[in-house]
Amino acid sequence: MTAKEYYAANRERLIREQRRRYAENHQYRERSLARARIYYHAHRDQYLERSRSPKRLRTQVEYRRKVRREVLSHYSNGTPSCACCGWRSGSGMERLEIDHVNGGGRKHRLRVIGTVGGTRFFAWLRSNDYPDGFRVLCAGCNKMMVPGKTNCLLHGGA
Repeated sequence: MTAKEYYAANRERLIREQRRRYAENHQYRERSLARARIYYHAHRDQYLERSRSPKRLRTQVEYRRKVRREVLSHYSNGTPSCACCGWRSGSGMERLEIDHVNGGGRKHRLRVIGTVGGTRFFAWLRSNDYPDGFRVLCAGCNKMMVPGKTNCLLHGGA
């Protein structure tokens, strides 16, 4: 059996083992990061060319839209809409946001994904089987929402 055949046959187990080792072993993680830095500097031009290609950029935009659509649809029970005022997006969902029902969203996002927001948070929600405690609000309602209330100040929440 060649190395390529062995990897193909045992791919899932090998990836699981590598991820476990990376998470648990500080020295392994440092060596991996050092190898990645060396590779990047040796192949910087090729890496930058690939990462800026129009096809890759289109793929990234499509992925972000897909993840956002899936998460907003899940928390809206099918059609993305605001849980407070009922606003439904036409073609774009730019005005719709995920709200932490009990507040504390910024701290929670920093703790679970290490950054304030973006596609990573939507991907985190999806990969964690859409946990409870979140809802979809339009940007206006989200700004006027009082944590723990069902309606914003504009739509009867006090």
